[in-house]
Amino acid sequence: MHYIAQTGNQGESIDIIANTQTAPLAPIYNILFPQKMFVGNNGSISMIQHQIQSYIDYTPDMGDNWCVLFESVTGVFPRFLSIGKVCSGTQTHFIFGLSNQTAQKMIISSTDEGNNWIVLPDTPEIIRSIFIDNEDTLYAVSSNSILIWDSNNGTWKILNINLGQTSSNKVTELAFDNENRLYVLNRCTLSPFAEEGIYLPEEDSFNHLPFPIINGQQIPMKNLSFAGDNIPIMMSNL
Repeated sequence: MHYIAQTGNQGESIDIIANTQTAPLAPIYNILFPQKMFVGNNGSISMIQHQIQSYIDYTPDMGDNWCVLFESVTGVFPRFLSIGKVCSGTQTHFIFGLSNQTAQKMIISSTDEGNNWIVLPDTPEIIRSIFIDNEDTLYAVSSNSILIWDSNNGTWKILNINLGQTSSNKVTELAFDNENRLYVLNRCTLSPFAEEGIYLPEEDSFNHLPFPIINGQQIPMKNLSFAGDNIPIMMSNL
């Protein structure tokens, strides 16, 4: 137990890349105990091991070396009450969490490996999560919309997609295939709603594909990703 492993061949072989002896340890537990872990486009791993943790453990080289990517420091802005997600591109890091100063969701970015951070402008809607594509473009997901960050103009653009109005039990995931095409997985955690399913990209919009129905029951899916020659992989809640 208490290790991080990786596989490059869908499970035929598994290599341990970090353990309690070689990686940073969790506060209080004093063992390697990652509760949130994010793999970046740059071959990095960002890790949060406890809810009281105010910093992000970071390895730029899959466990060979470890450092701190970001830390909330008293009297220094930006600070987080809680850190929700880290997305690392080849040039830019993005962190999403709850601001210590305003108690509102915010996104910060760094282009110099965490030495300096800036706060991105607020989005038109409250953000629930962030994602980056294979070319490091930042996406944000709200209850009703998907937004793209235009780093050149410093503005947010809302995509033409209907995610439905249900918000309290909705989870929206983004995934990108080998050609960097965006796929959207929209699901509920409690009551089903009409807009659940997979949204496939078309020229200027998305085609809605409902979740499969087996024996008269709709089977919600989650954790969409792509392997090999754009083979889609998902899990069911069961």
